[in-house]
Amino acid sequence: MRIVFDSNIFLKQKDGGISGYFMNVSRELNKINVKHFIFAFFSKNKKINHLKYKFNFLTISRSYGFQTILEKINSFFEKLFFKFYKPSLIHQTYYFYTKKQKIPLITTIHDMIPELFHKKFYFEKDLIKNKEKAIYNSDHLICVSHNTKKDLLKLYNNLDEKKISVIYPGRGNYENFYQKEIPKKIEYIKDLKYILFVGKRGSYKNFNFFLNSISKSKRITENYKVICFGSNKFDNEEINNYTKNGFSKNSVIHVSGNDYTLGCLYKYASLLANPSLYEGFGTPPIEAMSLNCPVISSSTGASKEILNNSAVYFNPESSNEIMFKCEDILYNEDLRIKLIKKGFKHSLNFSWDKCTKEIFNLYKVLT
Repeated sequence: MRIVFDSNIFLKQKDGGISGYFMNVSRELNKINVKHFIFAFFSKNKKINHLKYKFNFLTISRSYGFQTILEKINSFFEKLFFKFYKPSLIHQTYYFYTKKQKIPLITTIHDMIPELFHKKFYFEKDLIKNKEKAIYNSDHLICVSHNTKKDLLKLYNNLDEKKISVIYPGRGNYENFYQKEIPKKIEYIKDLKYILFVGKRGSYKNFNFFLNSISKSKRITENYKVICFGSNKFDNEEINNYTKNGFSKNSVIHVSGNDYTLGCLYKYASLLANPSLYEGFGTPPIEAMSLNCPVISSSTGASKEILNNSAVYFNPESSNEIMFKCEDILYNEDLRIKLIKKGFKHSLNFSWDKCTKEIFNLYKVLT
């Protein structure tokens, strides 16, 4: 058996959840000696170079307006590589193969958010069209949650349900986490009380509404900071919004860094906030739980399926509910201890080892 992961997501993302998904699967396939290869002639993702079985001719920082040309170059060299390598199966990393392949093709569906929130994703029309073609041209689909499978079948009700499997992704690997020192640039967090938010802040991620909601509580604004990890630095519009809502410029902090930096932020956070209007899976809450950080989450999308009874839930469009629920976790020590214990135990249900073995079993069926 020879498995190939295409280049598509690695040319789109410098870093991110989807590219991380395939790199973690690749690492676990190595452990069970499954022949596979990630082919990315051009890539924006530096982390790909740490993988054992990959070909990356050049890592670039940005595409400078030549994204489509670079994708065509990657596609050209991929076809040549396929003739040489003769893969048994292609697991596409994004919605790229819009024509039926001679080789069995698997696609992982991470969410149906662009289709469900099409008014917010009006600029993603081409993505939605390509995704639809990729869905119908795939021999099998993997959904990251039952909720995502439900959304998929609702939007494409003529799909054969037998060609869809639900396989949960794993969580971050923090096995040796406690043996390392905290990075100097964030040493201050050891003495800081803060609420953590991870990832992109705009659109359906609902961060501004969340921040505006907790700004109504003096118990929060006077005693807690908010740290945002990842995505872009705050722009002037965001900073003005924070200060208008009672937060000083030093009260809302942006931090960037690697997975270890994020692990430290989870460890010392008073809580992780997940106010998203919708998620297909949502990795940060599970990662936070694995490092004894209590989680507060919106009750929409796949959140309740994934987090079960190990988080406190709120209506992401209710400002008062967000504020009161946050205060409850921050100032109710019994509740905090209960959430930490439940969350850690629940996080053990998600591992890349388990995820990859289920994916490999699917590969065997299709080949």
